[in-house]
Amino acid sequence: MTTGAGAGRNQVGKAPCRPIPHERLDPMEAEFKKRFGVRQRPRLSIKRWYYPHGAHNVSDGGAGLLTPLFITDVLGGNVGHVGLVTAAGSLASVPASVGWGELSDQAQRRRPFIVAGYLGAGALLVLMGLCGSLELFIGLSVALGVMSACSHAVSTLIVTENTEEKRWTRELSAYIWLGSVGGILGLLAGAVWMEVAGWAYPHGMSMRSLFVLLGITSIVAGLAAGRMVPEAPAKPFAPRKIDRLIILRGRLMEKTRFLPLWMYRLKYRRGGSLHRIRKATVSVPSALRWYYLSVFLLYAGTQTVFTPFPIFLSESAMFPDPYIFAIYLFNSAASTALYFRAGEWISRLGEKKVLTSVNALRCALFAGFGAIALMLCPGMGFSLAVLQSLLLLLMVGSGLLWAFMMLASTALVSRRAPPATKGENMGIFQAVVYASAILGALAGGGIALLSGYGPVFFFGAAMVGAGVLMLLANKGLDGAVENNHDKEWHEPA
Repeated sequence: MTTGAGAGRNQVGKAPCRPIPHERLDPMEAEFKKRFGVRQRPRLSIKRWYYPHGAHNVSDGGAGLLTPLFITDVLGGNVGHVGLVTAAGSLASVPASVGWGELSDQAQRRRPFIVAGYLGAGALLVLMGLCGSLELFIGLSVALGVMSACSHAVSTLIVTENTEEKRWTRELSAYIWLGSVGGILGLLAGAVWMEVAGWAYPHGMSMRSLFVLLGITSIVAGLAAGRMVPEAPAKPFAPRKIDRLIILRGRLMEKTRFLPLWMYRLKYRRGGSLHRIRKATVSVPSALRWYYLSVFLLYAGTQTVFTPFPIFLSESAMFPDPYIFAIYLFNSAASTALYFRAGEWISRLGEKKVLTSVNALRCALFAGFGAIALMLCPGMGFSLAVLQSLLLLLMVGSGLLWAFMMLASTALVSRRAPPATKGENMGIFQAVVYASAILGALAGGGIALLSGYGPVFFFGAAMVGAGVLMLLANKGLDGAVENNHDKEWHEPA
C-alpha cells in the first residue's frame, strides 16, 4: 500500500483519486441484509422539540373523525353536510397556507406561526364542542382549516432550517412519523373516551367533551412549542430539493385535506425570486399530463368513498362510535406500519407498476364496501357480525394499500418530471390532488344523500378503476428516465 506523497496515485501516475471507503456492516445488519436483500433502517432519533408536533396531531387525528359523527349525531345534519364541511375545510386551507407562508417569510420567523396554529386550532376545537347550530359549526370548520394551515405551512420548513442538509431525510422521517403516531393516539383516545364517557354522560355530551379535551391538548402543545421549538433564520425553499422531501409529507391516513400545502413552497426558486410557471406545453410532458388526469380520478374516487364512510359505519353498519374510532385507528396504523417498507418496494418494482396494481386492489376494496352496503339493507338477511368483520378487514387492507398509493403517486412525478421543471410539476400534482379532494368530498356527500351508500361506494370504485385504465394506457410512463440534470426540457416537436 502506497503511503506519503504518492498516496492516492495509481501505478501509471494518473491524477489522484479519492479512495472509495469499504462499507462495513455490523453482524446483525449484515444478517438482515443477507436475508431480506436490503439494509436495516436506522433507528429514528426523536428530538425533544418534535413532541409538541406529535401532541398537536393527537388532537388533529381525533377531531378529523369526530367531526362527521358530531354533525349527524349531535347537530342533526346529514351526510351532505359532512361533504360540505370537508370540502369547505380543504378549500380554506390552501389559500390560507399561501398567506401564512408569505407572512412567515416577511417576518423571517417560523416558531410564532407554529405556536399560533396550535393555539388557534385548540381554541376552535373547544368552540366546536360548545357549538349549538350547524351553520356556526360550518363557519368554525372553515376557521379551523385556516388556523391549521398556519402551522402546517411552516412545519417542515422549521425542521430543514434547523438541520444540516445531509440529515434532512432522516429528521423529516422522524418528525412526520411522530405526527402519524400522534394521529393514531388521537384515534385511540377518542375510542376510549367515547366508550368510558358513554357510561356516565349522554351521547351528545361525551362528543362535546371530547372536542374540548382535544382542543385543550392542542393548546398545551402550543404552549410547549413556544418553549421548546428553536428558531432559525428563514430561508427560501429551493424547488430542486422538492423531490427529496415530497414523499415524506402527508399524514398516513386516507384523507387528503393537507396534501396541497406543498404548493406554498413551490413558489420560490434559488435566490428567493418568484417562481414563474411556464406554459404547460413547455414544462409538462404529455405523459405527465395524462398522468395528472389519472391522479385526479384516483384521489377523487378515494375522497368520494371516505367522505360519507364514518356515517355509513354508524347508520348502516351499526357500529358504536368507539368502534368507529377503533376501525380508523387500524386503518391509520396499517399505513404507518408500511410507510418505510412501501418506499423500498416502490424503488424495486417501479412507480407505475405499483400504482396500477395497488389501485386495482383499491378499486376492488371500494366495490366491496358497496356490496356490503347493499347487503346491509333491511330484509337482506345477512349476518350483521359477519359483515362488520368484513368491513374491518377491508379497512385494514385499505390502510395497507394507502401507504403505497401516497408514496408511489408523488414519487412518479419526482422521477418523471424533467429536471428543470420538477418543482413546477410537483405543484401541478398537488393542485390536482387539491381539486380532487374538494370535488370528491362534495360528490361523496351528495351522492350518499340522494342515492345511498352503496351507489356512492360503487361510484368511487368506478373512478379509481378509470384512473387505473388510464395509467395502463399511458405508455409514456414506461421505459428508462433520462437523467439530464442540467438541461432545459422542451416537448418534442
